[in-house]
Amino acid sequence: MKKLFKKFSMVLAAVILGLSSFAFMDNGKAHAYYAGCSKRFHVPNGWQPNLYHTICVSEDASNVYVTIQQDKAYYAEVRINWKMELQRATKDAWITVGTRYGWVSHLSPSHRTFTNVLRPGEHMRVLVTFYHEDGSIAKIASSPIWIR
Repeated sequence: MKKLFKKFSMVLAAVILGLSSFAFMDNGKAHAYYAGCSKRFHVPNGWQPNLYHTICVSEDASNVYVTIQQDKAYYAEVRINWKMELQRATKDAWITVGTRYGWVSHLSPSHRTFTNVLRPGEHMRVLVTFYHEDGSIAKIASSPIWIR
């Protein structure tokens, strides 16, 4: 009886091991994509001194999705213009592979998509330049760097 139980246990263990390895086989598709946000950062504004923003990035197999969020303004809605650049690292510098423009307020977060970003294994970031009403630069901020 002990021998039969031992054989049964070994066969059961082999079946479980075989089925579990089947479940974890790689089918050639990427399983994990990056998603993350920058730390909150201050964008100077003359009459709204405590105006904070966050840049969030996520991706799928071919697209990069970016959201800029503004904390609630204290006095009134504050719209800030921005330029968003998707950048790829090279040996010496960051090169821009896509650009978007828009504005953000606490009532209207900005959502943008960069399509057909297909080169996996490269270091990426999103650089955002915020502008004052007169067109001068208020702040330059970056998303966290990730590997596509």
